[in-house]
Amino acid sequence: MKKLSLALIAALVCLCSCQGDDTNDNKKSGGEGKEEEEITDNGLGIEIDGSFEDWAAVDPTKVASASADPDGLWDAVKQIKVCADQDFVYFYFEYDKDSVEELLEGDKLPIRLCLNVDGEFTSGYSNYFLQSYDFIIEGSVGAEGKFIDFDGTLHQRIDGGWVVALSSGNSLVSGKGAGNQYEICLIKEIFNGAAAKTAVPMQMGDVFQAGIRFYTSAWGELSNMPNGAVTDDNTEGWGNMLTVTSVK
Repeated sequence: MKKLSLALIAALVCLCSCQGDDTNDNKKSGGEGKEEEEITDNGLGIEIDGSFEDWAAVDPTKVASASADPDGLWDAVKQIKVCADQDFVYFYFEYDKDSVEELLEGDKLPIRLCLNVDGEFTSGYSNYFLQSYDFIIEGSVGAEGKFIDFDGTLHQRIDGGWVVALSSGNSLVSGKGAGNQYEICLIKEIFNGAAAKTAVPMQMGDVFQAGIRFYTSAWGELSNMPNGAVTDDNTEGWGNMLTVTSVK
């Protein structure tokens, strides 16, 4: 993987997490020019701006999703969605609307994006989902009563421990929330650039698996999504990770 230039990273971040801006006539009116093409021609039409109508407009066959199992252990998170194109991975989730205000009152609201990228499900970390996974991206989506911008640290599971592959502040992910909903964008090129330099190099291809773990402010268990019904064979109510196929 070639070394990313600062200019390229800045361009990718702008494309991934551009804000709604009524003064940007080219973006809003569909005017001619390269800028409009770069912003909208991403295969899915999702903007990370804390407005979620664009998710409803995406072809549902292009989105992997899961709702909380009514016979599971968790009800604080109602739904997650994950989709991807060749450049980005998009995550969406919604908390229970009656509990999100209380959850946000803490000094943070941690999550972990969980990813399996090698198509092999017995190595990696084996807890909380029915498949093992290789990477987590850990960060917080809330603080002091409100949603905050998402920034995460990338960890890889190596030799039975979590090793930092990319520290926060490197534009790997961005996110916005409003009401009881939140959305995140991950830049594949930054992810693959970091994952190629670890002791066990990996790359995210067109098909991968994803799940999200949710915590309280004090790192108490809040939810695993997807989750499953609690049974004699699945006493923890773990679920199958979502399989995501990138739009080409």
